[in-house]
Amino acid sequence: MYLAKQMGIAAAIEAIYGTDEVPTAALNAILAENVKLTPLDGDEIVEEHIRPGGLGGYLKRLINKRIQLDFDVRIRGAGAAGGVPAIDPILRAVGFAATNNPGVSEVYNLVSQGYESATVYLFRGNSANGIRHRMLGVRGSWKFGLDTKKHLVMSFSLTGLYVDPTSLVMPGTFDFSGFTNVPIVPVNKANTTFTLGGYAAILEKLDIDGGITAGHRPLVNYESVDITDRDVTGSMTIQEPDIGTKDYFSTAYGDPEVMVLENGLTAGQIFRIDAARTQRGKPELGESGGVSMMTIPAGFVPADAGDDNDLILTFK
Repeated sequence: MYLAKQMGIAAAIEAIYGTDEVPTAALNAILAENVKLTPLDGDEIVEEHIRPGGLGGYLKRLINKRIQLDFDVRIRGAGAAGGVPAIDPILRAVGFAATNNPGVSEVYNLVSQGYESATVYLFRGNSANGIRHRMLGVRGSWKFGLDTKKHLVMSFSLTGLYVDPTSLVMPGTFDFSGFTNVPIVPVNKANTTFTLGGYAAILEKLDIDGGITAGHRPLVNYESVDITDRDVTGSMTIQEPDIGTKDYFSTAYGDPEVMVLENGLTAGQIFRIDAARTQRGKPELGESGGVSMMTIPAGFVPADAGDDNDLILTFK
């Protein structure tokens, strides 16, 4: 018997695509929540054929096996200015590339080629009885969520090349200090700033979908999980300003604006999002606590030349 809550995840960037990087609980642990594992997925073939004199179903076969893993991670800083956040291998497996500025920051830019991949292990069970699921060549998609009643969260949906699970006890060496040693900074007036087009809107929610298209491609002489497209979109819920101060109606679908979100005040605990070309759509009205609110859809686009600056994440 395995208990549902007894799980552990470890992830490491692969030097060679699809080659097991052997992540360890001690060095590569990922502190995740809302974990959903699809341990066996693939394409089902029905062996349907004529059957003289009878009815009934047919045998099925599963081909092109793959494995799927979905989870959330609460966003924290890197622990020190210029440090690498513990979430690093997951970000690099979903279409970001990392650049380190020593003593200053770790910056994650979206890329359109040269995608990295990860090996991910998911352990279930305990020290006496366990099972290990291995995912190779892992790539996937991401979402970001800010809600003033919750912590900052990123959600990941990962796909990997299938490997049969094996019996293996739960490692006793899981080290989550890269996460737990860094405080989670609450989202509020004291810790958080937000501007769109230079205007400090009163923000309640911000949702961003990386719009990553990532799929398993099992072909002759080729098998990979490939990222083939990206369209970053989102929405922001803000308190409706006086129209004489800021008009979000007549300026909808106008020229792109700069969006900046920064959370945290202390070096090593700061997380920032920069979107240089944010186009607002048509606002929808709602309310929160009796106050009129606007939910505004947004598109985050690169320059026409394709500079991959749709969105930049910075840990500093």
